[in-house]
Amino acid sequence: MDLSYGLLWPLSAFSLASLTRVTSVDDGKPVPIEIVQLQQLNYELTVLSIRSDGLIRYLGQSKSAITVSGKNWYPKVYEITASPVRKLTLWVSPEGLLLGAEKPSFPKGRMELVRFTKFVDF
Repeated sequence: MDLSYGLLWPLSAFSLASLTRVTSVDDGKPVPIEIVQLQQLNYELTVLSIRSDGLIRYLGQSKSAITVSGKNWYPKVYEITASPVRKLTLWVSPEGLLLGAEKPSFPKGRMELVRFTKFVDF
């Protein structure tokens, strides 16, 4: 793989947040990425990896705060377009912590951080 990549198995908050590091917040241009999805189809073929090309784009900083465990964040918002996820919107803290992810076509499938404990500065 030549490009940045994330592993979705299941949908991984850490992999998704790491993809945002390759984008530029200055120009908002889409950046090519590769996504690898791991699926267990059956017992004979325990893990199948599916690689697909996609794009990630910085949409801007949210004007609405997201509050988790008493801390307010004004997240950076990104959009991923790739075949296993189609379109996915990400809300990421300035420190790189995934606060939420949602498929616009499936709002009930939203993943969000509900609790956070900070042990050391990062």
